[in-house]
Formats: sequence, C-alpha cells, structure tokens
Amino acid sequence: MTTNERNICVNYDYHYAEEFGGIAGMKRLVDEAHRLGIRMWQWCGMALHDRSKIWKEHPEYILHEANGDPWDAAYRFGCLGDFRTGFRDYMFDCMKTAREGAGIDGIFWDSYQNFGATGVNWKAPDKAPHTEEIWRFQAELQRLGYSHRCEVTTIFGVSNVQMYGFDDSENSHWNGLRRRTWSRSVENDEAFAWLDCGLGFFSADSFTRERLSPKYYFWLMGHRCVPWLDARPWGPTVNGKNMPGGAPKLPGGELAEQYARCNHIYNEMLPRMHRLRLVDGGKYALWLDKQNKPSVIWAFQETTADCDGTLTDVETKETGSGRKMRLKPEHVYVFGTDAVNRKYPIRIDAP
Repeated sequence: MTTNERNICVNYDYHYAEEFGGIAGMKRLVDEAHRLGIRMWQWCGMALHDRSKIWKEHPEYILHEANGDPWDAAYRFGCLGDFRTGFRDYMFDCMKTAREGAGIDGIFWDSYQNFGATGVNWKAPDKAPHTEEIWRFQAELQRLGYSHRCEVTTIFGVSNVQMYGFDDSENSHWNGLRRRTWSRSVENDEAFAWLDCGLGFFSADSFTRERLSPKYYFWLMGHRCVPWLDARPWGPTVNGKNMPGGAPKLPGGELAEQYARCNHIYNEMLPRMHRLRLVDGGKYALWLDKQNKPSVIWAFQETTADCDGTLTDVETKETGSGRKMRLKPEHVYVFGTDAVNRKYPIRIDAP
C-alpha cells in the first residue's frame, strides 16, 4: 500500500456496502439489536477520501486551507467538505437514508474538531468558518431522531476516545501510538476520571490477561466506564469474496466469558448506580441511588465496607452487615436482601 492509498478516519462515500448486505442487512442487524435492548450508533466523519467521486462531481464542495490545498487535517489524504455548500445537503441525505432505512439511533463523529468544526474555507470570499452550519446540520439530524457524540468534549457530552497504549513492544497496531500509558493509569487509580466514557486502546488485541484483564475490566465498570469491545462476526469469505477480519472472533478469546460476566453484572447494577462515592485507597466503589442512599458496592480488594446496612453478594447470595462483612475482590454487593431471589450471572472463576 503506498501512502496515497492509505485510508484512516475517512470514507469514500456514505452508504452501506452491498458486499455486507447493504442497507437491508444493516436494518436486520439494527432490528435484532433493538430486540435485545441495544442502541445502534454509526461511525461517521465530516470528510471523505480525496479519491471520492463526490469531489470529482462537485469540486466546489471542498474546503481549502490557506495555501489552496484541500483541508486534510494533516492526514495527507482525505478532504473536508464545506458545510456552507451543497456538501451539507449531500451529508444530510446520507444520514437521513441511514436513519429511515436502517433505523440507526445515533452518530459518533470522528475527528470532529480537526476534521470538522474548526475548518475554515480560505478559498471562499469571506474566509469564514462553517461551525454554525455544522451545528444546525446536527440539530436537524436530532429532529430526525438521531443522538450525537463527538470525538472531543462537546455539548453532546464526553466522547468515547481511543486513548491508551500498553508497555510491551507490541503495544500498538498504529506505529506505536498511545496518548496515555495504561499501566500508569492503573498505578494511579484513575478509573474515576473516566466516568461514563468508553475507552479505546491502540492495540489489535487489548483484552488479554496481560493487558486489559478481566480484573481491570471489572475495575473500570465499577466506576461506570465501559471500554470498547471489538467483535468481528463475519467469516473469511462472503459469496466467494475475501472479507477483512478473518474468522469470527469475540474479544477476550478463552477469557470471553469472564468479560461477559462483567457485562451482565453491569447491566443489572446500572439502574442503581446514580452517584459515585470514592473510597480512600480505592478498595471499592460505593454507588448511591437516586435518593442518595447507599445502593451498590463494587469491590476491588478484600476489605470491609465503611457503611451501615445489610449487604448481599449478587452472585453467591451471601449476606452480612456492612461494617463486618468481608468484601471479596471482583464481587458486587447490593444493600438490602432483595437480591437473594434475583437471578444474577453465575461467577466464572479465572483458570
């Protein structure tokens, strides 16, 4: 692959490829996700590859840098479209089709700042930004039913972001890039800082015992932080054509069920996890309910809880007094005894 043939953070067009079932196939996937209570979000950007046919058909859509080059955010490929031109309507029609045809719930806007909102068309007579036009565009998409998240902190909230790399030599599939070192955040007990964020890792295989182990996956979820889980469900070929990703693969390999256990517990506990209370030493995370009463404890070390009330282990159903009961690492406890008759996931011990 030569430099000019690379592709990252940009598409050639915004439609669902027929090789993967087209928009009808995406609708089947979305319908099944909705049946399971999952909202489906579409990754998008506000730029297209510099070889996209749209630029050949409408070169006036391209937003230009001060030197006259297409705005490429220093990626050296891709073009940002000017939302004060017909590019805005083109993008809106694409997103409307995805909403009406496939039922997509939300859009994650990649590179929102550098490849989107801060763009200025220096070739235009007034050399003005198109930020307000982007905001109006997003508002109109909201009226269609879309939710938004952006790859920065915006009015739509704090976004999911690919953040961490690992210490080992195979830390990254992208030239060793890492914005922060994962081991340092673990050492500094920084999980509380990622409340309601979905972390990403610069690695082709993050979910291992040596990297983001089930222990630390549990630790993040106990702080209401759910990392990305990549899954490649397609096989090596479709209709005789080679497809990317190889054979079907779930994250975690032989540890997949341990990560799944954390997911099941988290989904059950989330309605109780309204306000986080940090504990000295980070031995556990205490969550209050909507009435500001103690509700859930996620234990990270063996310890006792510095609070009153009856605690119930959601898996073993063991109960005890809050100040006397020994909390076990990687166990979750609820206040009260109503959990005794609830069918929570069965604990899967590490081999």
